[in-house]
Amino acid sequence: MKRMSRFDVACVLSLLLAVSLPVTSATEIEHFLNSGHGIAVEEATREIAALFNSIQDQIEVTVTVSGAYYDKLLTRAAGGVLPDVATAQRWYLEELAPLCTPLDPFVERSPLRRTLVPPAVEQSRIGGDLIQLPLVVQPLITFYNEELFALAGLIDPFALHSKGEWSWDSVVQAAKRIARDSSGDGVLDIWGVNITASSMERSVLFVTQAGEYFFDRSVMPTESRINSPQVAQALSYVHSLIHEHRVMPPEGANSWSGETVFYSGNAGIFFTGPWSIGQAMQYGLEAWNMAPVPQGPVNADTATHVDGLQMMRDVKSPDAVWKWMEFMTADPRAVRIFANKTGRPPATVSNFPTYLAVMQETVGDKHMQSLVDVLMSGAMPLSFVSPVTTRLTKAYEDETRKYFSGQQSLASTTESIHRVWTALLAGQ
Repeated sequence: MKRMSRFDVACVLSLLLAVSLPVTSATEIEHFLNSGHGIAVEEATREIAALFNSIQDQIEVTVTVSGAYYDKLLTRAAGGVLPDVATAQRWYLEELAPLCTPLDPFVERSPLRRTLVPPAVEQSRIGGDLIQLPLVVQPLITFYNEELFALAGLIDPFALHSKGEWSWDSVVQAAKRIARDSSGDGVLDIWGVNITASSMERSVLFVTQAGEYFFDRSVMPTESRINSPQVAQALSYVHSLIHEHRVMPPEGANSWSGETVFYSGNAGIFFTGPWSIGQAMQYGLEAWNMAPVPQGPVNADTATHVDGLQMMRDVKSPDAVWKWMEFMTADPRAVRIFANKTGRPPATVSNFPTYLAVMQETVGDKHMQSLVDVLMSGAMPLSFVSPVTTRLTKAYEDETRKYFSGQQSLASTTESIHRVWTALLAGQ
């Protein structure tokens, strides 16, 4: 019988080892995404996950997109099948906190601790714990249609701001020159301005600039300030845009339809955030530009919106989950994809140059400094955090819609909201 050579023996041993050793499978991570973030965020998240999966083989990320987001998370929590990571808006944080793993220990041993935008970190805390890893920081700013301003023979908002002349009054003056009812049927074909003021997240801009806030504080509020003179001044300003100056229809304040009006090129001024960069690109609108928010009666402050990633409680592989969260938040390749798809600025200071480079490539010179100037300075949060956020918000929307449509007085509106809010805050 022929003896086996050393080479043959080595081959046999290799085969035996290959059969006997178990194959190590990749750690599976589910990323749960709210469909309310929009198709651009969904596409970006999926593309970043595909990139992450392709450059390493220890972790496999899958993305699940869902509407009725918070309810789905509660249902899954009750069934013991929470996802590993979630992307939620800030107003869910108080309700989500019991489902989340505090992230301070992870951040403390990560390079992220030196590069996260400080105001974004503060907006991501509940009860002292960092509940989400900030992903994007988005201040409200002025978007405007350059063509409509030029056709009306107007100086644009950025130039007015540079001269110190962009204010509530100049918004009205410009909007009156731009607004147009071509057929004379009483319906605006071109809106002068758009702001969905029945949303607290949009009207907070004017409330802040009048020198007040809706509550005594934005996290776990205890007292309503809706019946203050400053809030009345802010709401009456929006009301005047509709009923006195006639530069925006009631639906502009009471629905989100005005967003499509702007993206379609039929509104002159739009108070919104960087998420609208991605929307403008998707609609093919090219004649838009940006400027800081106008000067109000008290200040020219703005408000910011922070979206972030949450690690759910009791995840099986927290280090693997954190590795994915770090990658999506801070890796320049991920930031580039997210910026290219959505136009939203990262919450990592180190990636501002990457973001600005992507914006230069995709949309050109759009006064991006209007964004960068406020990213580091901090501002009033766009949304507040409370266990009764949903009910507080609904009371505001129900009553202000009556006011902006001309069905109810300002005094009745603020008094009704104040009564409901006081009861809700007392019982939370």
